[in-house]
Amino acid sequence: GVTKEPTCTEKGNRQRTCGRCHEVENEELAALGHDWSEWGVTKEPTCTEKGNRQRTCGRCHEVENEELAALGHDLRDDWVITEQPTQTETGKKRRSCHRNGCDYYEEEVIPALGGDDTGDHSKDYEFTAQSVWNWTKGSTSDMPVTLKNTVGDDTKTFGKLQKVSVDGTVIYEKEVISADGKFTATPGSINFMFHPDYLKTLSKGEHTLKVELTDGELEHTFTIAESGSNNTDNNNTNNSSDPGKGDSPETADNNIMLFLAVWLFIASVGIIVMLLFQKKKERYYHR
Repeated sequence: GVTKEPTCTEKGNRQRTCGRCHEVENEELAALGHDWSEWGVTKEPTCTEKGNRQRTCGRCHEVENEELAALGHDLRDDWVITEQPTQTETGKKRRSCHRNGCDYYEEEVIPALGGDDTGDHSKDYEFTAQSVWNWTKGSTSDMPVTLKNTVGDDTKTFGKLQKVSVDGTVIYEKEVISADGKFTATPGSINFMFHPDYLKTLSKGEHTLKVELTDGELEHTFTIAESGSNNTDNNNTNNSSDPGKGDSPETADNNIMLFLAVWLFIASVGIIVMLLFQKKKERYYHR
């Protein structure tokens, strides 16, 4: 008979006894081994992190865990160009992992095209519609002008600024002539703010602004108007439809003089009528 039941991991035993001499014989029973269930994933592996799966013995309920290797990135040869190269400047390309939830990407530099391009890309630049092209003397406002790249990477435009001139006179040249007092320029395309202290030195009329970059140049005309002229200033123009702002001091004085003249005329007529009435009354009592 069985004297010890085998388990999943431990051997059992059975024995029998001789009926004549009573000798006992023992026989070892092999361990049963685990009765494993199917594997179940408890943590999905990702591109960079390991996962886990486990199974359970139906007899002893022991749990076995098994590590699942990280998947690695699913990178395919489907590069996307994020920055076009030019003859003189490198570009960039990118490819991304295709697994859901992974935002990993690789980026590579695309060599400059080289070749015999002259490097003149003036047509790629423009002054934006927000630029202001007139200024009135006496105004305290800056004249804003914005230049942007409409084709390539506009974040590089500011770094390409080399020279600024007005009517052929250079007012700024990189590392040579400072723009102090004339204008300030900030990145985000190129945002110029031409200052009143400089603009007031220009004569009345039309002027030409020229901006030179490393790979092109752009020109545009602007107008300087005398204070009080019909030309409009970007921030300093009187609005004739604005109540209380349409009349000049001279017009107001003329209106006051006209009012006084009318009032004196009416007062004079009143006095004359009163005198005539008084005279007629005296004649009536003398009868």
